Amino acid sequence: MRSVLSLLAVLPLAVPGCDGPPTRPVICQTRNPQVVVSGPQRAHDAPIPSGATLRAIGATWIGVGDYQVSLLGDAARACMVGGTMFGEWPDTDRWSKWHYRSALRFSQPEFTVVGVRIINAGDGIKPKDDAGGAAQDFHIEGSWIQHVHDDCIENDYVHSGVIRDNLLDGCYVMFSSRPSSSSLDGRRNLVVIDRNVGSLEPMRSVYSGSSPGTGGFFKWSKSAPVAVVTNNVFMAVQPPNHGTLGPPTGPLLCAGNVIVWKGAGAFPDAAAWRARCPDTVITSDARRYDQAKAGWISSHVTG
Repeated sequence: MRSVLSLLAVLPLAVPGCDGPPTRPVICQTRNPQVVVSGPQRAHDAPIPSGATLRAIGATWIGVGDYQVSLLGDAARACMVGGTMFGEWPDTDRWSKWHYRSALRFSQPEFTVVGVRIINAGDGIKPKDDAGGAAQDFHIEGSWIQHVHDDCIENDYVHSGVIRDNLLDGCYVMFSSRPSSSSLDGRRNLVVIDRNVGSLEPMRSVYSGSSPGTGGFFKWSKSAPVAVVTNNVFMAVQPPNHGTLGPPTGPLLCAGNVIVWKGAGAFPDAAAWRARCPDTVITSDARRYDQAKAGWISSHVTG
């Protein structure tokens, strides 16, 4: 298991005249052996070979079950690039049903996800432990996740990872790191949440409280990893049914974040953000989110 200090290398550092090694997304798309799939797919439940890429640009998983893509096992340093997962369930389904659905889950170590598209899921992307593997040191980048009824990204196995440059446009909860088992302890791990654009979307089916409702930006725990939260734009339209709209609890480094509040009155967790992340911009100007979303789409979506 990698230590917090060793993972500080994932933070963006400017080194004049030195580009460094290629990033994991570049390696996934240009250097790995490519396993190519396209068109309509059945539910996928086989791991990707170590050091290989499932190139799924143009592939679709539509109405294929509660778990659309499952990449479980211990083969390390694999990738998934592209692919669209669309759930056909109605919004009126109970939250208890949404809780046991996910679009993409993996337990392969050092796994990288690049440019996937997820619409109408229970959980969006779920690093986990399964089939002898543990999704330590995951990397999620350039993906668009929309209308998710539980957690857009669920790291409830409290692994180290990087969540960078994603559009999370419509989550019940944006980021989760709350283990269901007391045996899981991620306090020596580090999760970097950098340059994401995300919003909470009130859902008809809720864990508790009134409907439509949401949870918070972060569903965290005392066993969660150290968090680095930088240069993100988050939006909420109403107070959460449970939890808060504050930053992650526990050890935290943060800078450059923008919170857009479209609800009534003052933003309820302004004090928490200003106490822990003093440079956070809190605004009621929805154009800040709309512009960030439009900019993300224009720089990532080509067709």
